Amino acid sequence: MTSPDFGYWLTGTLVVYIAVCIYLGYLGMKRTKTVKDFALAGQAASPLILGLALYATWHSISAYMGSPGLAYNFGWPSMWQPWAIILIQPILLILLAGRIRTYAKKLNVLSAIDLIGERFQSHLLRVVFALVTVVTMTMYCVSQYKGAGLIFSNVFGTEFWVGVVIAAAVVMFYMSTGGAWADIYTDAFQGVLMILIVLIMVPVSVIAAGGYATASANLAAIKPELAGIFYPGTLYDSWAPITISLYFTVLFFGNPLFPNRVMALKDKKHVARFIVLFAIGNFLGAWFQQVGALGRSMGVAVSTADFITPQLMINLLPVPLAAILIVGILAAMMSSVDGYANAAAVSAGNDVYRRIWTQVLHRPDDAKIDRRAVLIMRIVTIVVLVVPIYWVVVAPPPFLSLFIYYAGGFLVSSVCAPFLVGLLWKGATKLGAYAAVICGLAGFELLDIFMNKMTVWAKGVSGAAISFAAILLVSYIENKFFGGRTLPREALKKLEGE
Repeated sequence: MTSPDFGYWLTGTLVVYIAVCIYLGYLGMKRTKTVKDFALAGQAASPLILGLALYATWHSISAYMGSPGLAYNFGWPSMWQPWAIILIQPILLILLAGRIRTYAKKLNVLSAIDLIGERFQSHLLRVVFALVTVVTMTMYCVSQYKGAGLIFSNVFGTEFWVGVVIAAAVVMFYMSTGGAWADIYTDAFQGVLMILIVLIMVPVSVIAAGGYATASANLAAIKPELAGIFYPGTLYDSWAPITISLYFTVLFFGNPLFPNRVMALKDKKHVARFIVLFAIGNFLGAWFQQVGALGRSMGVAVSTADFITPQLMINLLPVPLAAILIVGILAAMMSSVDGYANAAAVSAGNDVYRRIWTQVLHRPDDAKIDRRAVLIMRIVTIVVLVVPIYWVVVAPPPFLSLFIYYAGGFLVSSVCAPFLVGLLWKGATKLGAYAAVICGLAGFELLDIFMNKMTVWAKGVSGAAISFAAILLVSYIENKFFGGRTLPREALKKLEGE
């Protein structure tokens, strides 16, 4: 399968794919003139495009390489993870997407961090959350780049860093020029390839493994825990259903990618279609994890567990189809990296420069503000995409998914509580939000340092729980005994009559 024919097919498919991404970036550059264009693609994308884009961004290379890698290592117990994603996240969208869209319109905001800053009337929160977003999105990119490096080094025989640089350069071009327009439309294109991977590889892998019963028997023969419900002493112990479910609950709205996609909808009536499309894609992407366990049951040997999906494609599929689907995995990487870069860029250009610098320190005319904000967004996009290259080449994380889940814990420990409590309770105060950030981050980092036996899910959930407790307690005390001194009354007036 590693014949010259395979190399030709893979190279040709990759060239066509890169050309399409660059062309979409060029179209995005022509349409991106203002901050709203760069942040939300002018709110012109359809629910179908946005649903595909959210699916592609959320189900990154972690879903197509990292999660199957965990299933390869831990077997069926790892499947608690996709069940949590499939069941919880569409429900959260149903409950909160409409309110996010309403709040965004009433407060005239363009991003999740913009919404938090305006809801609590706090420039400090904008700056802190912008920094947290930039750091977290950079960490997310590290894991994505590792996947690209593995594909190029194992399939093309290049040095690891070559794949990292090529993938980063392509994303850097279309994202720095086209902003959210390029992000959303390339993601929709990439999402189609990613869905194709699931529809082909899951049934092919099940058939090749001899069905689920045979696969389970083979896993049990390798190690009984691989075919069990839980895997004691690992990430997937008996606490896994609770900790994983709670982790993905808080992650869903602690991550700015989701609210930002909801805000990009042109009309509130599009929310329902958007949710249905995302739920379908979410099921497909999360359920793909099983191919790692199926590959282990077949005795497929890999240099690293994260490479099990490409290896199965090479082993089980005809040359042309394997080439197309391996490029689809690279699409999964790029669809997430561009979303991360856009979230970080919007945080810097809109949430810090446009909302703080121009209003507090310097006020040029509106046209100059937009031009400068877009320039800042393009520069930050490049920085966020360049920094992880050095990181992943020097010290690549052992597991793609686990590094992403650690970064997610850092994010939800600070952002999730102010965002959700601010949406759902008008009594949440600015001081309470400050307490949530400080206590949540401190709690998460202390747990990470001193509680080595806690799973990454438990640490993230605990940090978020501390953050929620802090904002609720401090806000209650302030309202009860101090007359709600830091209640953002101006923002609350705008939200009246929702």
